[in-house]
Amino acid sequence: MHAFDFLVLAPGVSYSDPLLKSGGLPGSGSSTLEARRRQVAEAARLLERARSVVVVGGGPVGVELAAELADDRSPGSGAREITLVTSAGRLLHPKPAWVGAPAEAWLKSKGVRVVKGQRVEEKAAEAEGGGDGKSGGRKKKKGAGATTTATATATTLTTSPAGETLEADVVYW
Repeated sequence: MHAFDFLVLAPGVSYSDPLLKSGGLPGSGSSTLEARRRQVAEAARLLERARSVVVVGGGPVGVELAAELADDRSPGSGAREITLVTSAGRLLHPKPAWVGAPAEAWLKSKGVRVVKGQRVEEKAAEAEGGGDGKSGGRKKKKGAGATTTATATATTLTTSPAGETLEADVVYW
């Protein structure tokens, strides 16, 4: 047993999305500033062209991301369909319902479709200019905490248990 007055447990965080990876940040030794600029520019280009975006996760990050996308007034952003999917029965779970209800009302007022009580599975991806639409012939389930930005693909997602099909140009996990 150890005696201490204060304990700081800082296990860190890991992201699979190249825009969020700590290893991809300038000064980290694994990426140059110019490479980082290209990553951000490519992500912005894909999002600008996207007509449908799916955000998976109704926690603080997913809700904030969906809100930013819905409130985007940048030139060229155009109209885009935004869907927020959460496995919980309400947004911002496990916070009290009174926390998530206004966030959901605001998102819906901005045209965001909110799907609750559903999990998402990536069914297929088709590369721009062709592809077999099979995503390598395998289905991939994304677990909690996984963060992936779909790039240069049209992605088909299936919700469970409802079995609804969602098409997205860009997916944020």
